[in-house]
Amino acid sequence: MGNFPDITFQLAGQTVNPPREWLDFEILATFERNNPQANITTESINFVNEEAKMLRDWINAGINGTGVGIFEGPAFTIAINSNSGQYDAFKGFVNLAEGLKINSPVSVSATIQKESGLVSFSERTEGVTYQSLYDQGIYTNNDFTSIPYILQEEFDFWQFTMLSVTTFLMAKELASVTKDLAKDIANIIAHTAGGATGPAAGIAFSVASAVLNLAYAVLLIIYIKQLIEQLIAQIFQPVRYKKGIQWRKLFTKACNYLGYGFSSSISDLDSVWYIPTSTEPGSTSSGTSGNGLPRSQDFGYTVFEQFKLAQDAFEAKFTIKDVNGQQTVYLEPLNNSAFWVQQSAYQLPDVLDEVTEYNTEELKANILISFTPDLNNAWTLKNWRGTSYEITTDQIVTVNQKHKTVKGLSELRLPVALPVRKDGLNDAETALLGVAQVVDNVINFFGGNSSYASQITARIGMLKVSSHEWQIPVLAKLSGGKLPANHRTIWSAKYLWDNYINYRSFVSNNFGGQYRIFKEKKIPMGFSDFLALIENSYCTTLNGASAQVMSIKWNFSSDFATADYRVQEIYTKNLKETFREEQ
Repeated sequence: MGNFPDITFQLAGQTVNPPREWLDFEILATFERNNPQANITTESINFVNEEAKMLRDWINAGINGTGVGIFEGPAFTIAINSNSGQYDAFKGFVNLAEGLKINSPVSVSATIQKESGLVSFSERTEGVTYQSLYDQGIYTNNDFTSIPYILQEEFDFWQFTMLSVTTFLMAKELASVTKDLAKDIANIIAHTAGGATGPAAGIAFSVASAVLNLAYAVLLIIYIKQLIEQLIAQIFQPVRYKKGIQWRKLFTKACNYLGYGFSSSISDLDSVWYIPTSTEPGSTSSGTSGNGLPRSQDFGYTVFEQFKLAQDAFEAKFTIKDVNGQQTVYLEPLNNSAFWVQQSAYQLPDVLDEVTEYNTEELKANILISFTPDLNNAWTLKNWRGTSYEITTDQIVTVNQKHKTVKGLSELRLPVALPVRKDGLNDAETALLGVAQVVDNVINFFGGNSSYASQITARIGMLKVSSHEWQIPVLAKLSGGKLPANHRTIWSAKYLWDNYINYRSFVSNNFGGQYRIFKEKKIPMGFSDFLALIENSYCTTLNGASAQVMSIKWNFSSDFATADYRVQEIYTKNLKETFREEQ
């Protein structure tokens, strides 16, 4: 066995005898869906004698109430013993719920599972819903943000006509009153300047006239104030609020609940908010308590679905690392080579690679990335830009069109909607703004404090919907609770391709999506190498090329492993990409 170290087995915290025929165990490490951390599976392990009794007693404890029983396996570790101490090479548990066989009172067969493995973590997230976490107090109302939105229907000609006529009549009447007041004041000043020789009756008349006009003006202002408030209330819906939650917080608290930390270098997680579907009008008060978590009908209701959504959007994978004794889930985009490649701890040895394959089947003639429009919100159909992005790959030079093999379509449809921003005022709002400005000027002229116009313009930047009910959850990139003017530039299907998903491109990033593939290669591999590789499938070749292992078969009695892996290598430059973004 070469340099194979001395090892110790522990079951439920006790040092035990090795399982029967443990040297012949074949361990299969697979990196499913290009995940960088391995899913470890083994053949069924045969525990005998005292160890078999320990497992039977563990199961029975779930019946008599003295233990947790069959659905929580006992800890199982494989430790390396060396001069420098003991190292836990494998830390996991015996999975009693899958593949268990009690062969006899002294023989129990079962499989082992890595405690912090991705499969274990993924399986647990599948059964955790955000509503259950809210009910347990993991999420509280303090975790949610009140996000303002505007219900705006399409242009109404009669509203616009009414507002235009009202604006004209109000402006005309106020101008007339202002003119009369100015005339009265001028008369009073003129008569007063005449002193004792001026006609007293003229002064009295002018003062009386001014008082009447002033009283009329005050009454008119009160009426106009009431009218503008009625117009705003009847024609324009008030600003309402829906609860949402920062995307990073959705992951952080869920991972904490499952016993993990959470870390990600993806800055978009800090500025993007998840807003669940709606079945009723939002609150008119931003301080109203409420729940901004995904609803049961929403994609993202389970923690698993939220991770899938983020992995798809950011072309990301997650791995689990031990950080100062804390198991931490890292969600990182694959284009973050500083994380995936530079942190790899394994270098492929120089082996004879005679048989070569290429990843040509991964090239698709068209890639379509799209968000999902909400049919209940007509504005998502009228404001289409950013919703979809298409990338077409074709040859630069083609000799025989019939012999060309670039084909296929890859669709990435994100089951969430892009928000629509209120970019400006429509005609009816512009007319109402004119009324509001007149009212503000008059009221403020007479010492009031009116700001009706600002109430209208403050709506710019808010989310805009055509119905209080929407069927698709929204991912919105917000700044100060509103959508930035360039929100469809900094958060769109094109943005996701340019910043994350183009990692898979066969053209971009110096043709970075092209790989040579090697299968069933026998490579030298000791136990320490195997342990390093299963934590990060990314590695390098002796000449420094980036490589990724897809699967490994290894057993304790061998210094070799059989592996499938791929090495980044350009094998054609006769490709070009064309991009389309619908407006």
